[in-house]
This record gives sequence, structure tokens and C-alpha cells, in this order.
Amino acid sequence: MSDDINTLANDSIQEIPAYTPGHSIEAMKKATGRHSFTKLASNENPFGCSLSKDELSQCFNDCNVYPDINTHPLIESLAQKHQLSTDQLILGNGSDEIFQSLALAFLNTNDTVLSAEHTFSVYQSATMLRGATYTPITMKNYGYDYQAICQAITDQTKLIFIANPNNPTGSYLRYDELSKFLSQVPNHVIVVLDEAYKDYVETDPLDSNLNLLQSYPNLIITRTFSKIYGLAGLRIGYGMADKALIQLLNKVRLPFNTNTVALNAAHLALETKSDFVRHSQVMNQTGYALYKDAATSWPVHCLASKGNFICLVMTHHSAEEAFNHCLNHGFIIRKLTSFGLPNAIRITIGKPNQNEGVIACLNQFFGSKS
Repeated sequence: MSDDINTLANDSIQEIPAYTPGHSIEAMKKATGRHSFTKLASNENPFGCSLSKDELSQCFNDCNVYPDINTHPLIESLAQKHQLSTDQLILGNGSDEIFQSLALAFLNTNDTVLSAEHTFSVYQSATMLRGATYTPITMKNYGYDYQAICQAITDQTKLIFIANPNNPTGSYLRYDELSKFLSQVPNHVIVVLDEAYKDYVETDPLDSNLNLLQSYPNLIITRTFSKIYGLAGLRIGYGMADKALIQLLNKVRLPFNTNTVALNAAHLALETKSDFVRHSQVMNQTGYALYKDAATSWPVHCLASKGNFICLVMTHHSAEEAFNHCLNHGFIIRKLTSFGLPNAIRITIGKPNQNEGVIACLNQFFGSKS
């Protein structure tokens, strides 16, 4: 019967690769029989949710009615924070949903989408869902080669996805590079700047790229509350763009795509949790420096990262070997095979004791196998 169902699926779905998430603690407990794990595989905030249990409980008010997304206080707060008008904003069930909405709004079967060869897989799946062609461009030193992307643009190119910082390599395009890139992109191409990890970038102001929206109506910048605000489980993100682009996205957005609890929680976090955000940033930089120093004695290429994770490209070991070794010592990390990097791992920067534990674990792994 399942074979019969598969034949009913549209042609595009048949070709879409299944998303490979980071392994959950529950799944690893079931698979190994081990009782305790530290998960550092999905770039979640190691300091937990920015809201207390009491604050979260307040967010459940009015759950019996449908949320009015367009007039929720979160929209006004975001507009004030980023100095935009409310009609330049769209909310999503995570930024992932906005990527899918962009595909629904703009892609036809004869269109192409450009991105990098080692980046977030939802860009590809959203493209393929519409039957369009996804073209990954070879990276330069594990970062986006914006000149190569420009050279790959054709009349059929409709969308370009750029994760900045990039997941999983941590690379980052500066404002001047982005500005030069956008000046070379034709008006018929929508550029999606995924800034899920921008809160962790210490070298630039948070909104350093927002003034580009004034010059480029074909640009949309997306953010999420999943990372630095610790609201990954509630699934809420947002996009910022010219109001004409937002109007088109609202046509394909489901009427109640974000739930009341997520809206209330994101609003409360945005308004009251600047100290939590700053603490997360400072501890992330401290942890990053610890990993970077430790990696100098490992047989790896430690990529410069602007996110809340470290990416190690190993010279003598496979991702599977490193993953299994860490798993046996109670740490869940991310093997990057599904990103096209079978000899690389990504580790979320955690609390100090977690970072020290993983480093000790990897010292043992590289010391015993080098």
C-alpha cells in the first residue's frame, strides 16, 4: 500500500532529499541505552530559554482565540527595533517557513535558484518543492564566493539564498562585500539574506545590513528567535523587506502561521531580555576562543566562525568516527555528511563545562587516532 501512495506524490517531492536534523537526546538514549547526554548538535542556546517558567506561563493567555498576526505587539516592537514600517515585516513559523513562502511566491518550474554547496538544506528542499532547479555554487575557503554566484546568474535565475553567517561553516560576508554583490544582481533576482546567527557577530552592529533594503527592493533579510533568544521549540522567525515583496509573501502565508504562545514569548523576549542576549554573546566568544586554541593541536582545519558553533574539517578522520567517539562519551555533535562534508563536524559552543568536556573528549580522540 505504501508503494501505491508513493506513486501519487508529485514529481518534485519524489526527488527532495529528507531533512537530516541533529540527533535528539531522546533518540540517542533509545539508540544507545545511555541515560545522559549533552546535546551540542543543533546550535540551540546552551543557556536555555530567555524566559522564565513564570514568564512563559503568561504567554499562554488567550490561547482560545486565533492570533491576529498583523496587529500583534511583536510587529510594532520589531518595527521600532529595526526602524522599519510594519508593512516591511512578515512573521514565520521559524525562518524556514519564510524560505518556503519565497519559493511559493516566486518560483516556477523553469526557474533556477543559486546558493552555496555547503549550506542550510532547506534552501534546496524549498526550491525542489516548486519543481525549480537548485544550483549550488562551489565555495571559496568554505565561504560564499559571491563573484562566482554573480557569474552563474542567468535569465532563469529567480532566487539566491545566502546564509550570513553560514551554517555549517561559519563564514561571513562583510557589508562592503554584500553591497558590491547586490549591485551586480539583476532586478529580476530575489536575494535572501539569512541572518539567523547575526546576533552572534561581534565585528558588526546587528542591523549593519538593513540600510541595503532602501537600495534593493529585491532583498529580504530573515532573522529568528530560535538561537540567541532560546525559543527554538516555539518556532518563530521574521523577514524584513520592501513592502511590495512582503505583500506578495502575505498572499501565500497561511492565515494563522504563527501561534499565540510564540508571538507573546518573542515579544516579551525582545522587550526585556537584552541582558540574556549579551550574556549569550559574551559566553559564546569565550567558548569559541577555547575551541580555537585547542584545535591548534588537532589534525583539523578549524574554520573561522561568526556563529554560535565551531566547524572542524578533519584531515585524517571521518565525521562518523568523531561523532561516535563523542557519543560514547555522552556528547551529541553534528556530523556534516549531509552537508557534503564527510570529514567535518560542527559543535555548538556550549557552557564552559560543556566546552571543556568536549575538548577533553576530542583531545583523547585525536591523540589516540592520529
